[in-house]
Amino acid sequence: MKVPDGERVYVWLAGEAGQLKPLRRWVRDELGLDKGDYSVTGYWKRGVADYDDDDQ
Repeated sequence: MKVPDGERVYVWLAGEAGQLKPLRRWVRDELGLDKGDYSVTGYWKRGVADYDDDDQ
């Protein structure tokens, strides 16, 4: 799936960090979006206390 030429989208995803990894790759690689056109944030990580996505 690709974003059609001339179209623009913004993707915002949030959730458990491990579950978002494949979605981040899909947005970047499959959809071909530039970094400014998406935000993917892991707000927690299973089994990790005080997880901070900025530490990644």
